Amino acid sequence: MTPAVRHAAFGALGVIVLSHLAALSGTITDAPTLGLGFVVVITAAVWSAAQVLRDRSVGWIVGCAVAVVAVTAYIISRTVGLPLEGGKFDNWFDPLGVVAAVAEGIVIALGAVMIHRQRAIPIRGGAFKPRPSTHRHFNGAQR
Repeated sequence: MTPAVRHAAFGALGVIVLSHLAALSGTITDAPTLGLGFVVVITAAVWSAAQVLRDRSVGWIVGCAVAVVAVTAYIISRTVGLPLEGGKFDNWFDPLGVVAAVAEGIVIALGAVMIHRQRAIPIRGGAFKPRPSTHRHFNGAQR
């Protein structure tokens, strides 16, 4: 894909890292389990950003997974609450949370397109069709 898409995803992953880093010091003392989750998100986002710059499929997949998990945890923490942490039911518009959620949405959207395109074969007119499966059945026959 174009370098612009990779750079946009790299930037969005960077925003995810920075927003979680900014909230980490207060979170690690108030809610240690959530703080550990932030450390996992930060680490995985940094790693996937490096892979996205190299246009590796695994970077796109991990980046999307990190973004989906992070935005899901954001929603759960503000609705029913996370286990051991309680909820922030009145904190939907925390600036760091909103910035992170927007960046996560960007990563999910770009990643979904890139994962689809990397699994597809270009055909005439710029359209794409799915690659043939290389998966073998138990009897050895190919699908």
